[in-house]
Amino acid sequence: MGDMMNAVRAVVAVVLGAGIGYFWSMNPPLGMNDLPTVIGVSLVSIIVLFFLLKSISKGS
Repeated sequence: MGDMMNAVRAVVAVVLGAGIGYFWSMNPPLGMNDLPTVIGVSLVSIIVLFFLLKSISKGS
């Protein structure tokens, strides 16, 4: 069950991270629309979202 939940978290994180990257590329801050910046924003978002989803599932 834990491996399945990690897979679901990974898929959700990738989808949301790609969405954040897409949003960034459509509405960039001043002069920050180059490809490496968009890729970096997407990768950092995916990693952060995965760990946030993992910590949320543990409960409080």
